[in-house]
Amino acid sequence: MPDTEEKTCPICDSISTRDKKSEEQLLLRNSPKAQEIYLCKKCGHRRMTPKIQQSVMNSLYDKTYFEDTSRDYSYEEQTNEHRESFKKTASNFKKYIDSGEILDIGCATGAFLEQAHQLGFSTKGVDPSAYAVKRAKEKGLDVKVGGIEDIHNINRKFDGIHFSHVLEHLEDPKNALRSIHKALKPSGILYLEVPNQFNSILSHFPFKKDLQEFNVFSVHHRCFFSCRSLTTLLNNNGFEIIEMTTVRREKRSFGLKRKLILNGILSLANIFKKGDLISVWARPKAS
Repeated sequence: MPDTEEKTCPICDSISTRDKKSEEQLLLRNSPKAQEIYLCKKCGHRRMTPKIQQSVMNSLYDKTYFEDTSRDYSYEEQTNEHRESFKKTASNFKKYIDSGEILDIGCATGAFLEQAHQLGFSTKGVDPSAYAVKRAKEKGLDVKVGGIEDIHNINRKFDGIHFSHVLEHLEDPKNALRSIHKALKPSGILYLEVPNQFNSILSHFPFKKDLQEFNVFSVHHRCFFSCRSLTTLLNNNGFEIIEMTTVRREKRSFGLKRKLILNGILSLANIFKKGDLISVWARPKAS
């Protein structure tokens, strides 16, 4: 049974209460091992509990996580659709660092690293998936199997760190941010991106596809951030936020009219921090 007494928010230490609505959206009632979600009313952070060992989480990211014909899913096809987003993010690093080395934590098959390398950055990546690392190496990229817990073994500091759609998979976001802080040069820059899950305005529109059955995607996200909780997490762990936004524009599988409507909705939603993801540029606080 879940640890139902675990109701302290891991971000702001306030009281969290059971969020059965979010549990229903993820079909947690069908989980073979009971899982619950708690919501902090103060900072809006959600957390799935009880914890799953990181080694068990890492084992989820096998080939079927990236390519699965049974659910008509291909990570490579998805990254091709998002290529312009990766290119834009890589270009934005140039606003903060002219050159140097960027580490991509959770690099997957290397889509961002390819774009950063093309812009002249030296790049390195780590990912817990042996399958993804193999695919990235086939592209000639410098990557290895590993997670946030392994970056201290690299024994050097980086000019930039790309940390996109990884933090929500981790049980201990505080420790993850502290590790990244140690791995960045004092003048370094961090790009962090997480889903705005359960908070996005898209959850109220028919654009969003809900889970049809319980699967790995029901439990692979362990934390669900709000802008407020992510701001608190960064500020309390040595980072200064330069920019935070909740909107993106990218290719989606809609017709032109629906895409224009969607972009309009997201642009308006960003004003209220209700876009479909949270992206942050941050740097270490001055000593």
